[in-house]
Amino acid sequence: MNSLRILFVSTALFAALPAVAQDAAELLLRIDRLEADNRRLNGQVEQLGNQVRRLDDQLKRFQSDVDFRFKEGGGKGAQPAHPLPAPTTTPGRRSDAFDPAANPSAPGAPRTIGQVAAEAAATPLAGNAPTPLPGTAKGDYDTAQAMLDRGEFEAAEMAFREFIKAHGKDKLKPDAMFGLGESFYRRNRFREAAEQYLSVTTDFAKSGRAPEAMLKLGMSLRGLGAVPEACGTYGEVTKKYPKASPSIRQAVEREKKRAQCAA
Repeated sequence: MNSLRILFVSTALFAALPAVAQDAAELLLRIDRLEADNRRLNGQVEQLGNQVRRLDDQLKRFQSDVDFRFKEGGGKGAQPAHPLPAPTTTPGRRSDAFDPAANPSAPGAPRTIGQVAAEAAATPLAGNAPTPLPGTAKGDYDTAQAMLDRGEFEAAEMAFREFIKAHGKDKLKPDAMFGLGESFYRRNRFREAAEQYLSVTTDFAKSGRAPEAMLKLGMSLRGLGAVPEACGTYGEVTKKYPKASPSIRQAVEREKKRAQCAA
């Protein structure tokens, strides 16, 4: 009887061995997959950490540029210690970009100042008011500003760049540089916007655009996450431009509250 019982138990154990082996194999596979996932996640975390460090270094360099330009007292010729890379519109283009080759007549498609100005001159205005001639500084500036007002930010960027290149000595240059900064700011390209506003406040510190440019410089810095630097810039507006317009002063106080700057 005992022999039969031992035989029965042995048979049951041998029958169960394949199932146990299969469970063990599945467990090992699951552990292997978890380890692979863990290695992959660790790699992603390391990559993100490197990106954050690079962005932090870039922001610190830009902040040092801002301090450098302010300390120069608005002297012409002061250049950033670490020039920022020029913006590009090829691979990795932003979501607000479009392909002008697909529809060259679409609103906002990049065109030369002469082309757009000619179109504007051909369109009669209400009351038959005279329009600035294409190719003149005033005509080219008005064309670029009209693009900005219509929300054609890429076209406005190109037009303001062409204006600065063609009319570099005109009195409207600081306004064009401010407009170029606006074309960036309204697309949340705060770094490029800040660079333009900073150039206005330093290279054209006595121009009518300078107080507003300093205000927008602070707003751009806040957009970059540099809140203490933004607050410091807001404070400089009324110090450097005590005769700034009431609207600029009100805007400064409003932005101080938004940034929760210390009183």
